[in-house]
Amino acid sequence: MRRQIRFIAVCLSLVVTGVPLRAADTAALKAKLSALARDARYPEAMAIAQKLADAAKSTNRESKDYAEALSWLAFLHQVQGEVTASGALFREAYEIDSKILPPDDPDLATSLNNLGFYYCQIGDFRQSEVLYRQSLDIRERVLPKNDPAIADSLNNLAELYKSEEQWFSTSSLCEKKY
Repeated sequence: MRRQIRFIAVCLSLVVTGVPLRAADTAALKAKLSALARDARYPEAMAIAQKLADAAKSTNRESKDYAEALSWLAFLHQVQGEVTASGALFREAYEIDSKILPPDDPDLATSLNNLGFYYCQIGDFRQSEVLYRQSLDIRERVLPKNDPAIADSLNNLAELYKSEEQWFSTSSLCEKKY
C-alpha cells in the first residue's frame, strides 16, 4: 500500500512540474482512478482525473487522453450532484473525439452516450434521444451483437422513454433481437 501511495505521489508530482507522464504511469493512474471512482472515493478520483487532464492537455489539447480525462472529470462532477459542471466537460470531450476519431468509432459512441446522459439529467429529452440514438447506431454497426455497450445504449433509451412515458417507444426497443 505504501508503494502504491508513493508511486501515485511521484506521478502526480511529475505532472505538477510539467514532466510528461510515461504511458505506464498514465495507465497506472487510470487504473487507480477507476478503482477510486468504483469505491465512491470521488475527491481522490477527481484529483487524479485533473492531473491526467493537465498532463494530457500540456502534451496535446486534442488527444484521446485529454478527452478521456475530461469525460472522467464530467462523470465525477455528475455523481457528486454537480450536473451543470459536467455539461461543458462532456461537450468538450465529444468535440475532441469527433475531430480525432473516425465517425464509426466505439469511443465516439461512448462520448455521444455520455453527452446524451447529461442532456437527460437536465431535462432536455429531445437532445438526449438524438445523442442516444446516434450512439446506438454506431454501436450496432461496429460492435458484436452481444456487446454490453449496445445493451447500455438500449437501456438508456428505454429509461429516457420511460421517464417521458413513451411506452410504445420503450416496447419497440424490447422487441429488438440480438
